[in-house]
Amino acid sequence: MTSLDRIRCAARRQPVDRVPVAPYMGNLDPVELLWRGSAAAVNCAATQDIMDTGGRGFILGSGCEVPVEAPRENIKALIQAAHATVTLTIQPE
Repeated sequence: MTSLDRIRCAARRQPVDRVPVAPYMGNLDPVELLWRGSAAAVNCAATQDIMDTGGRGFILGSGCEVPVEAPRENIKALIQAAHATVTLTIQPE
């Protein structure tokens, strides 16, 4: 179970704002998603990971290195998802 999976399990049991904040990174599949997947699939997976954590303590990234062969559109989709979703999830205190 990845650390993000643990957050998802905890979030199912309690509101995401009550899940302990710790730095979690990842865990987008570098081959099947970032290299071979579509930009839409990358955007969807990235958005889901951010929403699952409420944007708290989460560093969006690849599960390992980003393949050199990964399409530029997929990397752009990852970045766009981060920008769009974080503004929805992070609220000023």
